[in-house]
Amino acid sequence: MLPSETEMKLARVENELSSIQGTLAKEAAADAAARGGAISQTVRAKVRENEKSQMRLVLSHPAFQADPQAALREHMANELAMQKQAHILKKQLQKEKQQKAKVVAFPGGNPQQQQKQQPLSKKDTSSAMK
Repeated sequence: MLPSETEMKLARVENELSSIQGTLAKEAAADAAARGGAISQTVRAKVRENEKSQMRLVLSHPAFQADPQAALREHMANELAMQKQAHILKKQLQKEKQQKAKVVAFPGGNPQQQQKQQPLSKKDTSSAMK
């Protein structure tokens, strides 16, 4: 019997939640390691439990049960596409921040452009003084 659409949505939400929890636990472990501290048994247990939960979800997924290799290929392709998109968005954000920083630092425009402006001729300065 095929799962209903609601059951599939619920499974996806549970999968996403489990993934987020696993990521948070892994980040906590990485933070502890970066600080030079030992990873606590509690954090290790959370990571282990999240990994077990994630594996159960993968094994019970209909696409994985039908063709494990195809499901893994599709997952990897989707993951790479998401990473590529995230990289592109990060680059765009950095570029926008740099452009905003230039505007704030030089409100009159680019200082190189200001230096390139031609000095006023004698005729222009005499008429400007009147």
